[in-house]
Amino acid sequence: MEGKMTHKTVLSSLITVLMASQIQAADFSNTYYFGDSLTDSGSFLPLLQMVDPTYTGAAKFTTNPGPVWSELLAGQYGVTLSPANQGGTNYAEGGARISGTPGIGAAPASGATPITTQVQNYLSANGGVADPNALYTLWGGANDIFWIAGGGVLPADITSYITTTTGEQVQALAALKAAGARYLLVPTLPDIGATPFGVSQGAAGAASLTALSEGYNSVLLATLQASGIEVIPVDMFTLLNEVSAQPGLYGFANVTTPACGATASLLCVEGTGGYASGTDQTFLYADGVHPTSGGHQIISDYVQSILTAPAFAEGIGRAVHYQQLALMDAIDGRLAQSFLQAEDSTDLWVIGEGGTGNAELEGSRASVGAGITQRNADHSFGFGFHVSRDDVDLSGGSVETQARSFSLYSGWQRSQWQWQTSIVVTKGDYDTRRKVDLGPATRTVKGSTEGTQISMQLGVNYLFGSDSLSHGPIARLGYQLQDLSGFTEESSTGSATAMKYDSQTRNQFTGSLGWQLQSTQGRWQPFAAAVWTQSFGNDPDPVSVALTNMPNNRFSLPSVSEDDSYGQITLGINGQISQQTSLSGRVVQMVANNNSEDTRLSLALNFSF
Repeated sequence: MEGKMTHKTVLSSLITVLMASQIQAADFSNTYYFGDSLTDSGSFLPLLQMVDPTYTGAAKFTTNPGPVWSELLAGQYGVTLSPANQGGTNYAEGGARISGTPGIGAAPASGATPITTQVQNYLSANGGVADPNALYTLWGGANDIFWIAGGGVLPADITSYITTTTGEQVQALAALKAAGARYLLVPTLPDIGATPFGVSQGAAGAASLTALSEGYNSVLLATLQASGIEVIPVDMFTLLNEVSAQPGLYGFANVTTPACGATASLLCVEGTGGYASGTDQTFLYADGVHPTSGGHQIISDYVQSILTAPAFAEGIGRAVHYQQLALMDAIDGRLAQSFLQAEDSTDLWVIGEGGTGNAELEGSRASVGAGITQRNADHSFGFGFHVSRDDVDLSGGSVETQARSFSLYSGWQRSQWQWQTSIVVTKGDYDTRRKVDLGPATRTVKGSTEGTQISMQLGVNYLFGSDSLSHGPIARLGYQLQDLSGFTEESSTGSATAMKYDSQTRNQFTGSLGWQLQSTQGRWQPFAAAVWTQSFGNDPDPVSVALTNMPNNRFSLPSVSEDDSYGQITLGINGQISQQTSLSGRVVQMVANNNSEDTRLSLALNFSF
């Protein structure tokens, strides 16, 4: 017992010195982390357990046992994260500077592996080859700010030191890139002057730490842009300041006092001498500079929102694409109706359509339209106008589409052959709402954009017939051009989560084959069709995005693979209400498509004159 008490005393003294020094001076295949105590998920655990076998913490710089943000983010991709010195993929070590030694704090932090060396160790362990499908995070520089603040750099050399250090950080990222890494996540420094430690330094001291943090971030982002290395930037400086400005919104009752009191976060566990039950979620900081596990949850959620933003933008493009497909199908229905029209007649038609979407693109769809079709002997032609509105739920948000379409179409019938062609031009306005979860809070980030779509289709039908029924194959060739303008999001609760999206362009060819049936007797004539459509060509290019606070640091992620085929089943009926008036109704079901399996019901009135 006495020996254990001695070990605990030594351990407490070691950690106290360590923290005092810090205060004076801080769907991927896998996830890898390089950094310092903000990312460290327990690299000192073996040492702490050796010094004190009764140690019950997880050796994380938070309200133990955590988790910290790196563990939470890794879990999003099915990775159970552990430190690299324990066989895992987290190379971050508390106290690490970018390239310099010693680390910040007494042993063991003074011997922390510099971040550039962490990267070298990873590459050496993997034959100099980086997994191109993994996510890599390099978050560092905070301990270099503490090194400056603690007098490690002469005032006249601070600018040069920051320039050199950020350059070394970018060189480490370049080494990963050269080895094959494609997805590099780079969080900025938080506002160290706004932490409990920063505030404790007085107004002048806090302002100096804030200026150093801002200066480091500015030089880092500029160096990254100049290097041409594409990274995924994360604006931690703004995020944590926004959380501190409205703590209650994020479930925090205290953002100025450490939950662990005077106890170092590395030793801090729930109970006497640690943190009170629940304060790991209601306090933002565990100690003077490190977040609680509640704070780490918000950091992880924020990073995840940035990683999923490109897919959200691509979802907007898909929603608009399927809206245009529905309009093309409506015009196809008008062409089918034109073949039933009396010769040398003119029809005015009015149509309304509504429906619901399932699969990825859930929501409601509605459109109304009107047009005129002229039938002369074996030839028909016409035009139409449609107004459409869809409310579509996307992964992470929704989009409301309002579109105005103009169509031209023509058909020819010779004996048993029917030929048809159509073009639809659509101008649309699209309002987006992206949901960003930040711990218990949810931000709604809004945006607006516009776009143009041009669709063309050629088709041929062949009819076998009897006195009461006609049926036969149908074939279609289609082309769709989509151009969506770039846009910038806005949020009333903070700019950190708002994104800027570049424009999107889609070029797609489709081919369709199917069979149709049509009753040819009676006042009411049912019909049916089954069609399979296949798209040709590659998926749309990835969308380039940026944080609105960092518009010059764009990035893109792999496009979400789209389902390139779908089936469509149509059931309907044509009826003659009077000599000049007819009614057409149909139900259309899209099937076997992971992006959209919508159901649409339409009714059309035709007035002949």
